[in-house]
Amino acid sequence: LRAELGERVHVVAARMDDPADIDRLAKEAEAAMGKLDILVNNAGITRDTMLHRMKPEQWKQVIDTNLGSLFNMCRPVIEGMRERKFGRIVNVSSVVAERANPGQANYVAAKAGLLGFTRTVARENRTRTTPRASPGVDGSASSSRQYASNRSGRTGWVTPARLHSRPHVRWDLLPRASRACVT
Repeated sequence: LRAELGERVHVVAARMDDPADIDRLAKEAEAAMGKLDILVNNAGITRDTMLHRMKPEQWKQVIDTNLGSLFNMCRPVIEGMRERKFGRIVNVSSVVAERANPGQANYVAAKAGLLGFTRTVARENRTRTTPRASPGVDGSASSSRQYASNRSGRTGWVTPARLHSRPHVRWDLLPRASRACVT
């Protein structure tokens, strides 16, 4: 993005499961760029295993990163968006949010929770929009492995016309942030 947009992009890294680090991220981003008009929540990790083998820390890591980061990222920026009567928050879910996937109870729960969170935030902030995206297989190593295991017909729901590259998915989100749509 930086190569494409130059000075209009400022990158700040943070741990998505650490609320204090996310507060620091928001403050640094606002100091560098001014008001925050668009937030894209795309944090996601997997700790795949069947539920009967899942350790509590595997559950917590996925929920804290994939779902907790939504709250932690939205909280410091939503008030400024409300005051300005403008702002866009795009939350990236997954196709598994609406379709079960064996061995991913924690991931599916987090991504399904994201959908409810998104709808609620959209209703609470009627003048702002909160679209969501649920891309499927994106060509990353983890989703390519998942696609390969599902191709056998075991679950049969991942049938992408093409594998998306990460830049393709990322650029597809920008129009969502610029138009008014509420899911």
